[in-house]
Amino acid sequence: MEYYCPRCGSKKIVTYTTSFNCIRCLDNEGFPLEFDMEDFHTIEDKSEILSVREKLAFLKAFEGDFKDPEKRKAFLKSIEEDMEK
Repeated sequence: MEYYCPRCGSKKIVTYTTSFNCIRCLDNEGFPLEFDMEDFHTIEDKSEILSVREKLAFLKAFEGDFKDPEKRKAFLKSIEEDMEK
């Protein structure tokens, strides 16, 4: 599969084992946007793919909940249910 940047559509990317970077798009700290290859394969609407840093920032908001095993289990179950829809 040929990868391209989900943000700008550029095919000027650097590929790694499980991710790729767009050399044109930079995050707010000046780093190239990095995307998971698995997301590229599984998310149909490429414009909805989040960069690795965006996903980490999203998960950080739930960091306190992840310390409680029951809350973590419920959160992951809800994500799995959403993915099945």
